[in-house]
Amino acid sequence: MHIRVILFDGCSWTWGDELENREKDRFSTLVSDHLGKDHVNLSERGKSNDGILRTTIEYCEEHTVDLAIIQFTKILRREILDSRGKHYNRLCLGGKMNGPSLYYFQNIQNNADDIANFYKNKYLLENFFKGKGIPY
Repeated sequence: MHIRVILFDGCSWTWGDELENREKDRFSTLVSDHLGKDHVNLSERGKSNDGILRTTIEYCEEHTVDLAIIQFTKILRREILDSRGKHYNRLCLGGKMNGPSLYYFQNIQNNADDIANFYKNKYLLENFFKGKGIPY
């Protein structure tokens, strides 16, 4: 397999949160530098597994990716599309929770659904990669 571009996606750990020199010292840079390959890092702080699935697929649909390294996050994080279909709301527990997060965690969230959602995202991404022939 000839690797040219490695795609990374995940949450703050993949983004390089808390590193002094985030761009230089984060996992994606260390791996790609070690292999002498280019990389793209789509990770963001607070990103959910729903968001990781969505942005990874969107990127792969528009770009050539030779290898994908995906680091899923906490199962409690979710995202929902707003009623206008224009913006994804992050549903996160803790910190400054917005209205949708408050409602979700007070009225909807449960562990069984969080676990099922994790496996749904994992299954969809694995099958997407297999269908596209992208090693992961």
